[in-house]
Amino acid sequence: KGSYQTDHGSDGFGDEPYNIVSSESDRYPIFIDNIKPTADGGKDRTIKIGEKHHFDATNSIDDQLVTSYVWSFYYDDTHVIRDYGEFDFIFNIAGEYICSLQVYDFARNTDSDIIVIKVVDDIIPEIVSQGNITINQGEVAFFTANGTFDHSSIIKYIWKFNYQGENIVLNGITTSFLFNEVGVHDILLEVHDSEGNIGYHHFHVNVIDTENPIAFAGEDIEVINGDTVELDGTDSTDNGMTSSYEWTFIYGGEDITLIGKRNSFVFNIPGIYTITLRVMDEYNNFDTDEIEITVVDTIPPVAKITGKYKLLEGESLQLDGSSSEDNGQITKYVWTIVDGEEKTVEGPELKYTFNGQGYFDILLTVYDQWDNSDSVNITVEVPDTIDPIAVCGDDLIVKIGSIVSFDGSGSTDNSGISDYKWSFTYRGIEEALHGEFAEFKFEDAGEYEIKLTITDNFLNRGTDTFTVTVMDTGTLKGVVKDSSGNPIDGATITVTDMDGNQFTTTSGSDGSFEIDVPEGEVVWKIKKSGYETIEGFSSITIMEETVLQESDTQMEKEESGLPIFLFLIGIILLFLIICIIIFIIIKSIKSDEKDEVQEEIKEGHTESIINETLEVQELNYE
Repeated sequence: KGSYQTDHGSDGFGDEPYNIVSSESDRYPIFIDNIKPTADGGKDRTIKIGEKHHFDATNSIDDQLVTSYVWSFYYDDTHVIRDYGEFDFIFNIAGEYICSLQVYDFARNTDSDIIVIKVVDDIIPEIVSQGNITINQGEVAFFTANGTFDHSSIIKYIWKFNYQGENIVLNGITTSFLFNEVGVHDILLEVHDSEGNIGYHHFHVNVIDTENPIAFAGEDIEVINGDTVELDGTDSTDNGMTSSYEWTFIYGGEDITLIGKRNSFVFNIPGIYTITLRVMDEYNNFDTDEIEITVVDTIPPVAKITGKYKLLEGESLQLDGSSSEDNGQITKYVWTIVDGEEKTVEGPELKYTFNGQGYFDILLTVYDQWDNSDSVNITVEVPDTIDPIAVCGDDLIVKIGSIVSFDGSGSTDNSGISDYKWSFTYRGIEEALHGEFAEFKFEDAGEYEIKLTITDNFLNRGTDTFTVTVMDTGTLKGVVKDSSGNPIDGATITVTDMDGNQFTTTSGSDGSFEIDVPEGEVVWKIKKSGYETIEGFSSITIMEETVLQESDTQMEKEESGLPIFLFLIGIILLFLIICIIIFIIIKSIKSDEKDEVQEEIKEGHTESIINETLEVQELNYE
């Protein structure tokens, strides 16, 4: 029986046959099970947040016995695995969960099933706001719903209230509104989630009356040095009574305060002065206004630079522009440095380390308050001992008669290149061209080495070379094959140009050949012992390849002379045989005629016989 099969040491043999039922298991079966179980995880289900789902795989079946169950799904970024046939799970997060069931029998045959648990959200959002707000009249109230919670996702925040007879609607998790109207304003906050649930929250904004007076200092004024400015604040207003007027500004580095609705002041120093009028009512509510007094200055400053202009190797530049002068105040110092690219630095002092060596222009421009300006320029020398790097480009292959462009723009130097020289030998003469870019027309074929020599501002030099190959030929190429398409090795290819010049090469082991010949029409011929010679015409273009296709280069094998000889011998023998046969026939005819003559003689026709005999003799003679 199966119960004995579980005993330690049992070999599984010798037991009585029996049927295995679900309550028994044979751990050492003596048969092979190739039949998979059938997994059944139940039906898909839709539940609410917080609801429990009962996972039940016990309806899975096997021809023997399902021995294990494995459930698997992802929940809250966690991979959940359960090896039970049945268990309960509470879903507190909305979403759609794909749950996989894997079942096994004792032979480890397996099957799977998938069910989908959809968790829907029917809970309204839990709203958290900043609560009631108290602000002063004319202040901005800031609304926030940070901290609001929902089991799915919130898609809208809507703030509703009535203000001065108008229905106001604001959107967003945070927002704001300016309240000028005193009173208590009731605010309704609606929060909508992705499942259509809506939460509501009420709070109020209490706006306190703190209306300030309205200060008015007058229109901006423009004057010149020494003028008197009249200050007048009588156009300031308040809903009650204004108790004080105070004018404040900075003049000559000192704080100036004037008291009263009307005041006057003499401005001798050019500049732009901002004067603030502060008006206060009896409840200490106040307001301010500003008036700008422009004291015009038309005299430009004078820019000056002090410092060391010639540096030692590795030394940094230090210049000072603070000795520049103005009748008023210099407000801006702008240093412009050309070091590879133009750079701008502001401030009275300049400290700078150059990226390379050479001569560098430094420009200082100073500005006063009225944008009057003056500039001064100096040249700073930074010693250069580094050779420039010449770059003249890659080697070129061109047609005869081509104009070749030389380009040295890729050359570099830390201080600047002052000269480009291109030198080469052409027709036995040393040629020299100058410039970053140059051109030359090559009308003779050959190979020319071009040398570029560059010189920087400190006479340091660098060189580079490239080769110009001037071509007056094109290439004829192809593959020699027999009529079966097999390559022919060692075939001789001869090409004759229009002037009668011949060019020869042989095919390689793969049948290929390649030969350079002058431009124009050529005659080509391909020969190989044991093959018929083939030939043809082609047109050659300088620096281009002309390819003979397979159909142009297939060679037929030559026929041997022996079969022809045997054929002729056969014809001669046949002719001899025919002649012999004709001779035998003629001889037989002659013999028969002779017998007839002899017979006639016997009969006595002597005269006739003699004549006929003479004819026969003549025939024999013939």
